[in-house]
Amino acid sequence: MFDQIFWDNSLLSYAEAFGFILLVWVFKKVLSRFLARLLYSFFRKTWKDIERAQFTYLIAKPLGFFILMLVTVVSLYKLRFPSI
Repeated sequence: MFDQIFWDNSLLSYAEAFGFILLVWVFKKVLSRFLARLLYSFFRKTWKDIERAQFTYLIAKPLGFFILMLVTVVSLYKLRFPSI
């Protein structure tokens, strides 16, 4: 069933791409908070007046959106464009 080809891509390729996007969408909040805390450890020497909780709160949502868009673009890039 997954070997069927639509628009020069197999159903397995579509399932992998959209499955990975869905997986990142589900865990986007956890990933963004983890990366925000990791980024804080790099920037805490530069910005000494900002607390970790405040930094995480301010950067987690935009970072989550960026991660989701990055994964979406990379996943869709792996699919082949249909030939004319």
